[in-house]
Amino acid sequence: MIYETYVLPPCEKIPQQAAYSTIKNFTQNYNPTPAAEACKIPMAYISADVPLVNMARDLNRLQELCPQLVVAKTMLAGHFNTIEVADQVNAMLDRFLAVGLGRSKA
Repeated sequence: MIYETYVLPPCEKIPQQAAYSTIKNFTQNYNPTPAAEACKIPMAYISADVPLVNMARDLNRLQELCPQLVVAKTMLAGHFNTIEVADQVNAMLDRFLAVGLGRSKA
Protein backbone atom coordinates (compact mmCIF):
# COMPACT_ATOMS: atom_id res chain seq x y z
CA MET A 1 0.00 0.00 0.00
CA ILE A 2 2.72 2.52 0.92
CA TYR A 3 4.77 1.67 -2.18
CA GLU A 4 1.79 1.94 -4.54
CA THR A 5 0.62 5.20 -2.98
CA TYR A 6 3.80 7.16 -2.27
CA VAL A 7 6.71 5.64 -4.18
CA LEU A 8 5.50 4.28 -7.51
CA PRO A 9 3.54 7.30 -8.86
CA PRO A 10 6.47 9.77 -8.79
CA CYS A 11 8.84 7.10 -10.11
CA GLU A 12 6.61 6.47 -13.11
CA LYS A 13 6.93 10.16 -14.07
CA ILE A 14 10.75 10.05 -14.29
CA PRO A 15 12.05 9.62 -17.85
CA GLN A 16 13.67 6.20 -18.22
CA GLN A 17 17.01 7.60 -19.44
CA ALA A 18 17.22 9.89 -16.39
CA ALA A 19 16.47 7.03 -13.99
CA TYR A 20 19.02 4.78 -15.70
CA SER A 21 21.74 7.46 -15.63
CA THR A 22 21.10 8.22 -11.96
CA ILE A 23 21.23 4.58 -10.88
CA LYS A 24 24.28 3.84 -13.04
CA ASN A 25 26.26 6.82 -11.72
CA PHE A 26 25.22 6.20 -8.14
CA THR A 27 26.31 2.57 -8.20
CA GLN A 28 29.48 2.97 -10.26
CA ASN A 29 30.85 6.43 -9.46
CA TYR A 30 29.67 7.32 -5.97
CA ASN A 31 32.35 7.69 -3.29
CA PRO A 32 30.86 8.59 0.11
CA THR A 33 34.18 8.73 1.98
CA PRO A 34 35.06 12.42 1.37
CA ALA A 35 31.62 13.54 2.54
CA ALA A 36 31.77 11.32 5.63
CA GLU A 37 35.27 12.57 6.51
CA ALA A 38 34.16 16.18 6.17
CA CYS A 39 31.10 15.73 8.40
CA LYS A 40 31.84 17.04 11.88
CA ILE A 41 28.31 17.62 13.17
CA PRO A 42 26.33 15.16 15.34
CA MET A 43 24.68 12.52 13.19
CA ALA A 44 21.85 10.07 13.84
CA TYR A 45 21.51 6.94 11.69
CA ILE A 46 18.07 5.40 12.15
CA SER A 47 17.06 2.39 10.08
CA ALA A 48 14.99 -0.76 10.16
CA ASP A 49 16.60 -3.90 11.52
CA VAL A 50 16.36 -5.83 8.24
CA PRO A 51 18.96 -8.52 7.39
CA LEU A 52 19.45 -7.35 3.80
CA VAL A 53 19.91 -3.75 4.92
CA ASN A 54 22.35 -4.85 7.62
CA MET A 55 24.43 -6.73 5.03
CA ALA A 56 24.45 -3.86 2.51
CA ARG A 57 25.70 -1.09 4.76
CA ASP A 58 29.04 -0.69 6.46
CA LEU A 59 28.23 1.11 9.69
CA ASN A 60 31.56 0.16 11.25
CA ARG A 61 33.36 2.08 8.51
CA LEU A 62 30.99 5.02 8.85
CA GLN A 63 31.60 5.11 12.61
CA GLU A 64 35.36 5.12 11.97
CA LEU A 65 34.94 8.15 9.71
CA CYS A 66 32.30 9.82 11.90
CA PRO A 67 32.85 9.01 15.59
CA GLN A 68 29.96 11.35 16.44
CA LEU A 69 27.54 8.92 14.75
CA VAL A 70 24.69 7.54 16.86
CA VAL A 71 23.04 4.38 15.46
CA ALA A 72 19.50 3.20 16.22
CA LYS A 73 17.35 0.46 14.67
CA THR A 74 13.59 0.21 14.61
CA MET A 75 11.86 -3.09 15.19
CA LEU A 76 9.00 -4.71 13.26
CA ALA A 77 9.30 -2.36 10.31
CA GLY A 78 10.76 -2.30 6.85
CA HIS A 79 11.99 0.39 4.51
CA PHE A 80 9.19 2.79 5.48
CA ASN A 81 9.85 2.72 9.20
CA THR A 82 9.09 6.43 9.57
CA ILE A 83 5.52 5.60 8.52
CA GLU A 84 5.18 2.06 9.88
CA VAL A 85 6.60 2.70 13.38
CA ALA A 86 6.66 6.47 13.64
CA ASP A 87 6.47 6.28 17.43
CA GLN A 88 9.78 4.40 17.57
CA VAL A 89 11.49 6.81 15.18
CA ASN A 90 10.18 9.84 17.06
CA ALA A 91 11.41 8.42 20.38
CA MET A 92 14.83 7.79 18.84
CA LEU A 93 14.99 11.33 17.49
CA ASP A 94 13.95 12.75 20.88
CA ARG A 95 16.69 10.71 22.57
CA PHE A 96 19.26 11.83 20.00
CA LEU A 97 18.34 15.48 20.51
CA ALA A 98 18.54 15.08 24.27
CA VAL A 99 21.68 12.93 24.53
CA GLY A 100 23.36 12.51 21.14
CA LEU A 101 23.91 16.19 20.60
CA GLY A 102 25.63 16.42 23.97
CA ARG A 103 28.26 13.84 22.94
CA SER A 104 29.76 16.28 20.45
CA LYS A 105 30.37 18.85 23.20
CA ALA A 106 32.36 16.46 25.39
